[in-house]
Amino acid sequence: MDSSSEQFYEKFQAERQALQTQIDSLSVLTTTERPSAIEQTLTRIARLNSEFNGVSSQLAGYDRKQCTGQLKSLSESLTRAQTKLSPKPRFSFKNRGSKTTKTAADTDSPGEGQGSGSGSTQVPLPAVTTSLHSTLLSSQTHAYLPLPTPSLPDIDIASLTSCIINLHPLPNSHDTSNPSRPRAHAVLTARELRESVAHLGEVTGPAHLTGIRGCALAVSCHQFRMHDSHDTIIYLRCASKPIIENCSGLRFAPWPFPTPSSGEDPNPRVDLWDQVEDFNWLKKQHSPHWSLLPEEERKGREVWEEVVTLGVDGDVEGGLKRLLPGKVE
Repeated sequence: MDSSSEQFYEKFQAERQALQTQIDSLSVLTTTERPSAIEQTLTRIARLNSEFNGVSSQLAGYDRKQCTGQLKSLSESLTRAQTKLSPKPRFSFKNRGSKTTKTAADTDSPGEGQGSGSGSTQVPLPAVTTSLHSTLLSSQTHAYLPLPTPSLPDIDIASLTSCIINLHPLPNSHDTSNPSRPRAHAVLTARELRESVAHLGEVTGPAHLTGIRGCALAVSCHQFRMHDSHDTIIYLRCASKPIIENCSGLRFAPWPFPTPSSGEDPNPRVDLWDQVEDFNWLKKQHSPHWSLLPEEERKGREVWEEVVTLGVDGDVEGGLKRLLPGKVE
């Protein structure tokens, strides 16, 4: 490890310890002090994660693995603290003769109460948390998660299992030059997704993905980095060569949504979606850790839109089966 990498690792460990101390102290704060402290903690975790992603390839393998696990532990620790400190719901009697239906307006967050048809309405909290600069969607199972409104430029999604995630924003009414074009995110971070379908939308900057397993993703970004991920399909549009590390079973396909023609797009860019660089494979032969998804297996825009519709209608399991090979009937 060179001196700069060693300095970063020491700085990382100091910040991690400070963040854990801050999370542990949330319980002694008043209810008025706690929200701002949580926002500050989320911002610091997001900043630390971004700094780590920028230098991870320069770190020794053991240190990189340590940092990845510690970032995950910090996010999980904050989620547990928020859940523990959330106000308990008031007890109320219900009329046994009436049937109630839970809607999005009755929940604290999007996706809560939407399942796969099993009848379970208990899902982990929180679903959506906002900090000063980013929106975090986390800790959900068998849920449909749309882009929150309003949302912040940076998007962070974490600890989601068997979910349909739709971060493709609605047309931006503030962009008078082209109001029909979706608003893009600035930075995207995705961690610990399992057997989920995620339409991650357009990202003007980097997309960092870690710990993705058995998923189908679609993202358009300037930079793409994926770590510690396996058995996942990525529909990608990328202005630079995608980078993978410690991955296996990845299959790439082109972005399935229409893109502006050169005459319509003021900033047209190249698309290097299929020129993947594997940091764990330095031989001239093609890396065994990734491949191109055969054309006959690629799903077009109509299928992705159908999956979103199924998610909105509450049939999450049905939507997952349309895009996840392991769930095909």
